[in-house]
Amino acid sequence: MSCYRFIGYCCDSWPVHVLCHMPGTSYPGYYQWRGRAQPTAAP
Repeated sequence: MSCYRFIGYCCDSWPVHVLCHMPGTSYPGYYQWRGRAQPTAAP
C-alpha cells in the first residue's frame, strides 16, 4: 500500500496534514495524487 493510499484510508479519522507528516510526505503531494485518475486492473 502506498503512503498516499494509506492517508486516503485514514483521513476520515485524522487530519491530512498530520498523516502526511508521519511518513514524511507532503500534503500538497497527497492532494495532487488524489486528483489523478487511479489505474484500473487489466482484464
